[in-house]
Amino acid sequence: MRYTNYTTGYKQHEHPFTFCYTIENDCNEYYCDICEEERDSKHWFYYCEIYSYPTHPNCNLQKYTSIWFGDTYTFDCHPHPLTFIEETKDNPYCHNCGDPCREFILQCVRCNFYTLDKCELK
Repeated sequence: MRYTNYTTGYKQHEHPFTFCYTIENDCNEYYCDICEEERDSKHWFYYCEIYSYPTHPNCNLQKYTSIWFGDTYTFDCHPHPLTFIEETKDNPYCHNCGDPCREFILQCVRCNFYTLDKCELK
């Protein structure tokens, strides 16, 4: 059963998200498309039905609400400003955790430094 009495938006996504408590697919893998971390299938979540885009409530409403792609930020982990980019074609490795950077990346253009947003925005 899908409850449609509460919808919200997300700055990086043009379509509405509905607060849900249903399984959106039958693959038995449940991830948040914002932070890319696992979701508990027994918990409520936000879902864009148009693009099959599930998110944690905290990710959709709070964690990333002031972050915009293309904006530049400074962090203690790096001496130069880092630009928040959505994705790259070559999937460079994160300088912090070593995982491939596929999307939601902080990049230093000056010295070719890459880090995943989840490594810096905790």
